[in-house]
Amino acid sequence: MRLLLINYELPPIGGGGGRATLRLAREFVRAGHPTAILTSAFDDFPRDEEKEGIRIRRIPVWRPYADRCPPRHMLTFVASSLYHAPRFAKEYRPDLVLAFFGIPCGPCALRIKRRLRIPYVLSLRGSDVPRPELGHQRFLESLALPVLRRVWLKADGLVAVGEGLRQAALAVEPGLRIEVIPNGVDVEAFAAPAERRGTGLRLLFVGRLREFKGLQFVIGAMADRVGRGKDVDLDVVGDGPYRAELERLATRYDLNEHIRFQGWLDPSQVPAHYARADALVLPSYVEGSPNVVLEAMAAGLPVIASDAPGIRELVRHEKTGLLTPVGDVEAIGRAIDRLLESPELRVSMGSAGKELAQNLSWSGIARRHLDLFARINDSGESGDVSQESLA
Repeated sequence: MRLLLINYELPPIGGGGGRATLRLAREFVRAGHPTAILTSAFDDFPRDEEKEGIRIRRIPVWRPYADRCPPRHMLTFVASSLYHAPRFAKEYRPDLVLAFFGIPCGPCALRIKRRLRIPYVLSLRGSDVPRPELGHQRFLESLALPVLRRVWLKADGLVAVGEGLRQAALAVEPGLRIEVIPNGVDVEAFAAPAERRGTGLRLLFVGRLREFKGLQFVIGAMADRVGRGKDVDLDVVGDGPYRAELERLATRYDLNEHIRFQGWLDPSQVPAHYARADALVLPSYVEGSPNVVLEAMAAGLPVIASDAPGIRELVRHEKTGLLTPVGDVEAIGRAIDRLLESPELRVSMGSAGKELAQNLSWSGIARRHLDLFARINDSGESGDVSQESLA
């Protein structure tokens, strides 16, 4: 089967969705399926290249940042892909298209289907599904909703990376048939060091710095602990529009010596930060299926995270980590205290997480996608994913 993957981000730019695209493409090629990726041009990256057996085509967009893509920049991918994607698909002749994110990648997948009769599967990742927890996006979501519904309904297959995300999509458009296939993790890349038994607690956050990620609550919890002489540090790997506010908070609480903002890093540099950490923190309001939790488990780290959709499906409370109510600074503080005071608990939770991560290899996740693609191809026709069409 000849595959075309479409994502507006691809390493070294962007976040978890881009990394998942590249990992799946590698596994598809290893399984004997020729694969190409259509993505955004950036800096002086080649417009057309072959890498690890994957053909990569980069199309013109307005994207000044490597680590983030605001909506106005994302719209330039929509416009550019509507023109370039069908032309590349006609040249490459895939049997199926896998598009990541309903917006901005769904519209060009739909255009390819209409013009060339090539079926497409849409991968719902998190930020592309309207959810009440992301109230700050409500206006943009209302504008995008008609387009989003159309690309969902016309898709030949829908995949969500978590059950919470699936339910959120069904709340918007009941009757869709959505298959849950989680993200995978490269266990070898995030291999844990032999032992972590320091006297203090070194926390790690990895991700885009936006308000809904909740890092401000961790800073608040740290302020009380450090003020009482406890040895707690935090490394922040990532960048984003909320960074300046977080830095102000760190200064206000006199935590500049305890919080290190590392900025956006090349993905190859990130595993070293997991290796130096004692625990991952992810206090988000909501997630899709956060890669960082899987990476932390592969690295043998316990996780302090919000009991929120997308997270509670991955973190097993009291076994691989500690779940706290969203925005509850005191509960986050108590979780920090437990891990700080019990290195043995950190080790046991980290070991349990590592065992779970072993079952989420990218090769297995790729096989589940390929099974779905085969069912679509075997049907012999392009269809849609409404329940009515399956009756």
